[in-house]
Amino acid sequence: MYLNCHSYYSLRYGTLTVEDLVTEAQKCSLHYLALTDINCTTGVFDFTKACLEQKIKPIVGCEFRKEGQLLYIGLAQNLDGLRELNELLTKTNLGEKPLPLQSPFFEHVFVIYPTSNIPEILQAHEYIGIKASALKRFKHPLLKRLDKLVCLQPVTYRNAQEHELHRLLRCIDHNILLSYLQPEQAAESNENMLPKDEIESLFGNYPEIIRNTHRLADQCEFEFNFEEPKNKRTFTNSVYEDKVLLESLALEGFKDRYQVNDKKALARLYEELEVIHKLQFGCYFLTTWDIVRHSLNHGYFHVGRGSGANSMVAYCLKITEVDPIELNLYFSRFLNTKRSSPPDFDIDWSWQDRDDIIA
Repeated sequence: MYLNCHSYYSLRYGTLTVEDLVTEAQKCSLHYLALTDINCTTGVFDFTKACLEQKIKPIVGCEFRKEGQLLYIGLAQNLDGLRELNELLTKTNLGEKPLPLQSPFFEHVFVIYPTSNIPEILQAHEYIGIKASALKRFKHPLLKRLDKLVCLQPVTYRNAQEHELHRLLRCIDHNILLSYLQPEQAAESNENMLPKDEIESLFGNYPEIIRNTHRLADQCEFEFNFEEPKNKRTFTNSVYEDKVLLESLALEGFKDRYQVNDKKALARLYEELEVIHKLQFGCYFLTTWDIVRHSLNHGYFHVGRGSGANSMVAYCLKITEVDPIELNLYFSRFLNTKRSSPPDFDIDWSWQDRDDIIA
């Protein structure tokens, strides 16, 4: 029944973590739940994981607002739907196009309009969301469109105490005192989650609205494989070719950084390469080297910092400018055979060069 939930990723608005939001849903015996943060999809993957752990069906989407006004809510039907939502957000955030007052055409997204912004004509994938508190007020004009009505009972906080926290967040967002906060600048006082039976009873006189809501939720299937790493597997055509290329580049860089007959440094280099190859992170080093190579070819200044500076291979590839031999830095602090997650290079560029590097 809840197709419009905010987490704390709705900045200066929501109060709940995505995990707390799912915990509340589990307490309320919900079978499905939608995360629709305001102009943001940051929390969808943590939300999906938390839902699956609680055996709750995750629905992911986004609430689109312009200057504080709720325009519409998009619910992804699948992974392509999430892509469509993010593409609209990206174009808006980059200033390529203003956020339209009515939804653009989506192929894999359901759109829900609030009663304050209903278009004259609704497409097949578009619906009208109505709050239980608005049923009497909109009873007569909307009865003719019962087939397009779904429950739109927002969730923004957990209880009355967090409602006050929400109001403080809204004051921070508007840079005003609490006494100056207007009702339209904050969520209503009933945007907390109710048990499944209670929320359905609020719409009890309109069973078709309940059926429409369940039917819409049934058509959303967001699946994501959390077990398989999504990182690029090879830089060249194979892991073996990556190994050969990385060793070649490291040895070539070794000549610039150390004396050719420095046996201690050479032994350290081969030890690092062995660990990198064993963990199959050669592609990560080569990808980072490729970015840095582009930077150096264009005369950009960069700084490689963090635990990546503990790597002699990184030093030889000119990813960093810190000699781990001279400073007695341990490679195992950066990468070791018991580590399963990818290493992390922290590299800084000037704001003047950053856009070209990203491109």
